[in-house]
Amino acid sequence: MEKDGNGSRFAFYQEKTNGEYLLWLHQVISSLGYSKPEIPIIQTRKGTNGQIRYSYRFRTYTYSSFNWIYEEFYPKVNKRKVIPRIIDQYLSPLALAVWIMDDATLYKNKGLRFCTNCFTLKEVQYLASVLEKSIL
Repeated sequence: MEKDGNGSRFAFYQEKTNGEYLLWLHQVISSLGYSKPEIPIIQTRKGTNGQIRYSYRFRTYTYSSFNWIYEEFYPKVNKRKVIPRIIDQYLSPLALAVWIMDDATLYKNKGLRFCTNCFTLKEVQYLASVLEKSIL
């Protein structure tokens, strides 16, 4: 998420290889009126090794009503992204599927791994317990 003026917005970026997912997500969000209807186009930028990278990107409109979400994930105390204590209330099957498509890696015959590098061990353990309860 991003803060912009008095409001917050969601920002979505995906490599071209995940373009079908990002275009689907854009269609869902724009059909609900939360972003521009124009289909995202492929953009280029230089990667860390000088290689050209191709990606899609779009943002939602900015709303002050999104601020509570931003504040749950980015508390003013440390300004780093955290797993909010209310995450269990919002992890529907669709939300989980979107999260997997957006920020997880599938390992053939081994399962999948969420990218949780920025979270503390305590936060990851809490998230694991929430996910375990939602499966049972």
